[in-house]
This record gives sequence, C-alpha cells and structure tokens, in this order.
Amino acid sequence: MQNSTLTAPTAPNTSTKSVLARLLATENISVEHSNVPTAAFDLKTRTLILPRWKDMSNALYDMLVGHEVSHALNTPQDGWRTGTDALSVQHGVSTEIAKQYLNIAEDARIERLIKARFPGLQADFFKGYGELHAKNFFETRGADLNSLCLGDRVNLHFKLGLHVGTALAFTADETAIRDAVGAANTWEETVAAASRMLAVDAEKWKKQQDEQQQESDGTDASGSGEGNESQTQGSGSESPRGEGEEQSESGNGSSGDESTPSSGTDENATEGGSGGDSGKSSGKGESRKPTNGMPSPRTNSAMEKAMKSLNDSSRSPNVARVRMAESQDAVVPFTTVLADFERIVARNHRGSSFTPFRNADYKAASTSMATAFDRRKAADTWKRTTIAKTGGIDPLRMTQYRWNEDIFRRTTRITQGKNHGIVILLDWSGSMSNIMQATIGQLIILADFCRTSNIPFEVFAFSDSVYCTLPEGMDDWSQEAYKARDTACKAFTKGEHGTATTGYVRLLNFMSSRMTAAQYERMKSLLWSGWGLLSGDRQYRMGSTPTVAALHHVEHSIQRFAAAARVQIVHTVVLTDGEATDCYLCNNTRENWNSTTHYVAEDAATGASYDVTSARYYDADGKGSRMRRGRVQFDDSVYNLSVAAAIDRLRRRTGSRVHWIGLHESHGSTIPSMSDFKVDTKRTNWSRDGYARGTASGFDTAVIVAAARFGGAGNDQWIEKQLSKADEKIDSAKTGKGLLTAVVNKQAMANSVRSLSTLIGEYLALA
Repeated sequence: MQNSTLTAPTAPNTSTKSVLARLLATENISVEHSNVPTAAFDLKTRTLILPRWKDMSNALYDMLVGHEVSHALNTPQDGWRTGTDALSVQHGVSTEIAKQYLNIAEDARIERLIKARFPGLQADFFKGYGELHAKNFFETRGADLNSLCLGDRVNLHFKLGLHVGTALAFTADETAIRDAVGAANTWEETVAAASRMLAVDAEKWKKQQDEQQQESDGTDASGSGEGNESQTQGSGSESPRGEGEEQSESGNGSSGDESTPSSGTDENATEGGSGGDSGKSSGKGESRKPTNGMPSPRTNSAMEKAMKSLNDSSRSPNVARVRMAESQDAVVPFTTVLADFERIVARNHRGSSFTPFRNADYKAASTSMATAFDRRKAADTWKRTTIAKTGGIDPLRMTQYRWNEDIFRRTTRITQGKNHGIVILLDWSGSMSNIMQATIGQLIILADFCRTSNIPFEVFAFSDSVYCTLPEGMDDWSQEAYKARDTACKAFTKGEHGTATTGYVRLLNFMSSRMTAAQYERMKSLLWSGWGLLSGDRQYRMGSTPTVAALHHVEHSIQRFAAAARVQIVHTVVLTDGEATDCYLCNNTRENWNSTTHYVAEDAATGASYDVTSARYYDADGKGSRMRRGRVQFDDSVYNLSVAAAIDRLRRRTGSRVHWIGLHESHGSTIPSMSDFKVDTKRTNWSRDGYARGTASGFDTAVIVAAARFGGAGNDQWIEKQLSKADEKIDSAKTGKGLLTAVVNKQAMANSVRSLSTLIGEYLALA
C-alpha cells in the first residue's frame, strides 16, 4: 500500500540550502554541493556534503540537510569507530555489517531529535522519503517485506512509516527492540539497541546455516555443493525467494566498496538519506572479513545503488577536501652557507679578488629608506599621542587666570608602538640569472637599511635544488650523491593520505641581523662578486621558482625569528622575477588528480580553507563559473590560487605582512606584464621612475622594478644613455613649463633607486 503523493520536482536553490544548513546547525559549517552518491557529514572538518541529483525536489533536499545537520549536532566524532569495533567483536561479524546496524539505529535517533527541535521538518521528511519510496529506492516494490531481516524492517519502519502502512510485522520481542531503537536518546542507548537488533539477525542466520549444514551433510558428503551455495542466500529470511540476487550485492559485506562516496571524506564522516555509512571503513585499513558469512541489511545498499543513478555528473566537478601538510624546517644556517661559500671561492682560487663591497649609490638608497621608515613611524607615533589636562594647577599658568581658564598641568601620553622585523625571500632560480646582480643590489640596500635602522632581519634564498649533506670525500655528481639527494627529496615531500603537500624547497640563510659585522660585510662581498660561483656548485644550483613551498615552510623560521628578536610586526618581502612554478599537490588523496575534481585545502590550525584548483561548473544554459568552495575567497584575477592560499595561511599563522617586489630586465617605456600584477595607474610613471605600484595575488603590497635602474649592476651605460636623453630634452625645451618638467624628470630618473627605496621603506613601516 502506498500513501505517498508526488509533486513535480523543482530545482532547489543550493545557496539557500547552504544557509538553511548553517541555521539548523547553529554554527558556520562548510557546505558543499558535489557529485557524490549520497549526502554526508564530516564530523572532523565540520563539512556538510550534499549531492547534486537530477529531478531532486526541495522537500528531499531539506530532508537530507536536516538529516546530516542532526548528525553534526548529535553524533559523537569518535563514536562510529569505537561503536562498530565493539559490535563487530561482540557478534563476530565484519565491521561493515556492524556499521550498517549501528547506522540504522543512529539514523532513527538523529531524525527524531531534529524533527523534535525543528517541527517544520516533519513534512519534509515525510515527503522526501515518500519520493524515494515511490521511485523504489529501497527495492521494496513487489517484495515480501516481512521476509526481510530485522535490521531492514526496522530501517523501513522509521524511514518510510506510513508509506508502507501495516505491511511490516514484528514479533513481541522484535517490537521491544524496535521501540528501544525509537526511544534511544543517547549514543550509548543507540549502540545498545543496535546490538540487540544485530543479535537477533545473527542468531537467525546461524540457525539457518546450521539447518542447511545438516541437510548438506545428509546429501553431500563433501559439503562443498549445496552447503556452499546456501551461503549465498538472503538476509536472514526463512524464505529463499529472491535471496540469491540479494547476496550477490551484499552477502559478503562488500556493498560498501560499491557505495563509497567520492567526496574525500574519511572515517569520521557519516552518510545520510539511506543510512549509507557503510561505504567507509571504521578503522585503519580495510574492514575485517566476516567470520560467519552473514550478509548486511539489503535496504541500505539498495538505496545507495539507486542514489548513484541520480547523481548529476554533468553539472560540475567533484569536490575533494584535503588537509594542508604542516610546515617543515627547511633552513640551511648562514654559518653553513658562509663556510660553503668560502670553500667554493678557495677551490676556484679567486678569493683574493673579492675586495670589500662599497657602493655610494646603494648606501644613499639605504639611508633614504631608513629616513622614510623613520618618518612614517614618527607620523604613527604622533597619531598615538594624546594630551590630557590634570587636576593640578600649573604655577607658570596661574598668572593667566584673568583671561585664560586653561591653568592646569598637562600630561602627554604616547601609546606604545610595535617592534618591526623583516624576512626577505630571494628567488634563487635560473630565470633570475640575467638580473641576479641587480637583485642582489636591491637585497643589499634592504639589508643595509635594516642594519642602519637597527631592525632585525633574515634573508633566505629559496630553491628547489636539493641541498644534502654528503659524506666527506663523496663526489657531488656521483650516482651515490644522486641517490642521497633523491632520498632526501622524497622524505621532505612525502605526505600523509588526504593531505595537500608542496614540492621540495630549501631556505638558504644568506644574511641575518645575528651576523657579526665581519660576517655580514664578508657575505655582502661574496654575494656581489661571487654569486655565479655559488650557483655553479652542486649544493647551491639554481632551479625553478617554488614560491608556494617557500611561503608554506618559512613559517617556523618567522616564528623563531619573532620570538628571538622580540618582534611584534613581521614583514615578509619576496624578491622574484615573476610567477611561481609550483602549487599545492593534492594527488595523494582518495581522489585521483584530474580535471573533474575540485580540490579544497584546509588549514587545521586556523580553520581556513582554500580553493587550490580553478575548476568550473556550467548551468543549464551553458554559462560557466569558477567553483568557490573554500571559506577564504580571492579575486577572480588571481592566477595562482596556491600562492594566494600560502600567503593567507602565513599571514594567519604568523601575523606577517607579505610584500612582493618583482624585478624585470625590461629597459622599455612599457610596463612589463608579470604574474597577475595589476598596475595602479594613478600613482605610476614607469618611464620616469623605473617602478610601478599595484597589486598582485594575495600580497599586501606589490611593486614592479626595472632591474636596469640599479647602478653598479652592469647597467651603468644604459642609465647614462637615459640621462643623456633627459639632457637633450632640457636643452630643447622651448617653454618654462617644458624646462621644469624635463629637469624634474631627469632628477627623478637619476634618483630612481633612492625613490624606490623610499617607497619600500614606507611600505615596511606599515603597522
């Protein structure tokens, strides 16, 4: 008998369903609409995963939302593993079967609790399950429902209820168990009720097997014919009708393999709708094999199979959530780098040519930067200054009492400022070779500025070339050295199952405020004159540009730096020639890396999540939109989502401001295109100043610099040529205004290094 009434399904608004889920859960849970066979809730990451079904009604969607939200509110995170393991051991069945019975009992409890808390959902549950029943999702059409095992009949009783009317019959003992399932208020009571339900079906199955074994012993001495065939019969029913087909799907507890969702959830996730938690193992590794051949309840696996046929895979990619791997210590200390540098120079017999580095232009630029920094800090100090009157009379103002009421003492209070520290990341890649000399010039300006202003700083060159300590006497280019580096690389990049990792990176500590004056000056001279020798060494080779890995793994260095130097505001400056060549690697998850999967990386420490792939979905009209599933969203112009995610993660974990300085070898008058840099046209005069302000990815500030503007970097002839052109414009000026403009432009061009340093100094003074 069927009492359900179907209405024409309408496409549900997924955005409103996300809001509904958060309101019901009374917390800001993550909500995904994905191509998964059934709804699920990940108790660990607090993520609700809803399917995209074809012809899904609003009532059915609301039922699934209510079901999974109730799991979020009422199901303990560690309960599934401990509960299923206990039932499996107690009754001698596989963990998959134990989980099915526990899920049937838990579904009844959480659905009753959510309907009691939100009575308006009662109609949605009734209509939703009625819709599934009308589509024969439980495979009950034409079946003898009373031939099903107790677990199946209890499942149908609580999910379908009036939709199956009086077709379900229970004995007195079974009624007591059914009522215990319906009356459970706590998790412990649910486990106890599931245990009673499982005990009845296990006993019935054992009795049936014993009877079949006796018959087999009487007709087949080998016991290998009908006896084995009987193992493939139904789900505890005394009637063998149709049971062979049923066992082919679920008789050996393997139905969970077919119904495993592709949403990237783990053993902490619980599935709804069909009570379909059977697809996930409760412990580490695969579930144990059944000890008595008992099949699992058929209604759960039947519904999961039917759900797969309704999954609308044409609308958008699947969504896989992964955990961001924790940062690793990738630093090579400056003492090691300096010692290696001296060894390399000595080996090439060029140490005597490395005289102490001196450059008047760079010294002036670092002084200008320090001045701008101090000026900005002084302005901030003035803003924090307050003057208040006291209740005491100022003797020097008393004589003014006839014409001035302000005769009281004043106090000046200055709110305490914050200490600044700077961490510089230098792109040590092959593409930097043409402008490395100029980049080292900029690096020296920044380092000198820090020492002049007494600001703690660290300089790290980042590279994906493997730095590995080898046994003394081993050839750097030998096969043994290659194997040692390969082992070190694999150990660094190895990630746990379900994590987003980075590629290999090493942070070479070139400079530090912890250096002595002699060490600092020697390193400056070595870098300026011998960086080519260093990059030719096997340990310090230039590779690609692993910006994502550098930003991800510099976290520990920044935290140690801030604690040791008592720094309250850290600025991280990235000196590079353009785009990162790496991204977060998510191919070690349950999902295979492919274009049909959208990956979301979650940071356990901060609770932030990020889209790290640019998958797109399309509506019925074929209009495409970029998928957005992470809690932290970036502008559509962001090219490398992994870079933006790494910046935001670093900012949240360390409080650091992150700045980008892009160096380009262009000598032209047109601003070069670099990464996703967007120019601030109102404050940029590239041809005159040699730099352009703007924004890039998730950086706090960004500026493109013409590397040729740095004097002493092998480009003096080009600079002199530009200044000569400026002189020609001055000589050819015919009006006073034209002459003034030409003189100002020449002065700005001559001082471009100094003006750029002033700009960067102001950026670094930002509190």
